[in-house]
Amino acid sequence: MRRHEFLVSLIKIAAYKYIMVPKQKLASLKKKGHEVSISKASTPSATEALEMLCSEFIMPAIEKHSGSSIRTLLGSDEVLLILHDNLDRLSSAFNHYTVNTAIDCISTESGKGISPRQSRMMDLKGFSSFANDAAFLGGSAEFQDELNVKAVRQIFSASQHDTTSNSDEMQLAESHQQYMVFAEFLEAILRLGVAKWTDEDKSALVLIERAVKLACSIRSKTRET
Repeated sequence: MRRHEFLVSLIKIAAYKYIMVPKQKLASLKKKGHEVSISKASTPSATEALEMLCSEFIMPAIEKHSGSSIRTLLGSDEVLLILHDNLDRLSSAFNHYTVNTAIDCISTESGKGISPRQSRMMDLKGFSSFANDAAFLGGSAEFQDELNVKAVRQIFSASQHDTTSNSDEMQLAESHQQYMVFAEFLEAILRLGVAKWTDEDKSALVLIERAVKLACSIRSKTRET
């Protein structure tokens, strides 16, 4: 689906929900002989219907799942304190699932050219294994939840931070998209928590605390291996 098709679909959904369905209900009531007040008999315009759809459903969903809101949470004092208190265990979990890979980087001596640099980073396979071992995937006995492999892949991609402006940096970004550094891993944990328990009536901070607890729970497994 292209962008304009998506927008047209939203207009059609709004018209159906706020115009067609109410009219059908009113017609049914009149057919049964019920009196209908003027306020109930009036239906919104197409523009008003679209505004209602945006305010009731679209904007709340965007605010709940947008990357900017997650990164804002990541920079908050409350979340930073939670991460700081568990930093050693989170670092241990990260190192257990990383691979030692050669990542191209811009030479610091000349400022030009590309040179290889060894660095421990987490790839999608490692992140998926982490999510599975930490019980983010699927449901749990304690909570009614469900998170699938597709969601984990999307979270891995959404946690990437690359913004580039020249050809050398674009080449580095393409390489980096295959891997995740520790800071991105921390953001991904937040995303896992919000995505896994999205239907629960809990604050984002509570979900993040729960996610960090799950992530730290695999520390004993990393020590055994």
